[in-house]
Amino acid sequence: MTMSVFLLGSVLFLSVLSTSSGARTGTVYTVWGKSSCRNSADTEKIYDGFMAGKRFNVNGGGSNHLCLPQTPNYSKSNAGASSKLYGTVLIPEGGPFTPITNNILPCAVCYAKGRTAQVMIPAAAECPFSWKTEYVGYIYAEHSGPSDRQPSTYQCIHSSAEAATGVNHFGLGGTNTPSVILPFAAACHGLPCPPYDENKVLTCVVCTK
Repeated sequence: MTMSVFLLGSVLFLSVLSTSSGARTGTVYTVWGKSSCRNSADTEKIYDGFMAGKRFNVNGGGSNHLCLPQTPNYSKSNAGASSKLYGTVLIPEGGPFTPITNNILPCAVCYAKGRTAQVMIPAAAECPFSWKTEYVGYIYAEHSGPSDRQPSTYQCIHSSAEAATGVNHFGLGGTNTPSVILPFAAACHGLPCPPYDENKVLTCVVCTK
């Protein structure tokens, strides 16, 4: 089995390809905002957990988000760490996910059998012909306004996102907000409006083939 990772523009592709006769082929993708994968015989959940990233107002740290498993494994319980990961929440109220604002998001890492490539397409809700739709969602990332905020990757949050279970959501929000992401729209400065609309949250779709 061989695994390849390549970058095309701003899109990261990950593929797993078998080179032995009779073995399976497949590709791996992450569902942000859900603890389950697409309900299909050709899709398998590897694990689920919690969406996590750096605290919203801290410099440094990773720019990407991680899907932390439900139960961690530690090699050294007494090993100190100067930096921390925090559960990721959606703000503000009034976005596509008002009922779960300020709740930690779940995630799931999925294996799509028989496919060798995956792509997240922004500003789209359908996959191209011959590609399979894994899920549809909305574009979210770290706040781009205040000077104390740092860049993060743009993630496709599932359109049916839910609050994670097994975590304490009480007290989140305001100064207690950990890792935060907000919805993004297209600005009519350099982008054509129409068809883009700066008053509408950008959609996204995750496709495999």
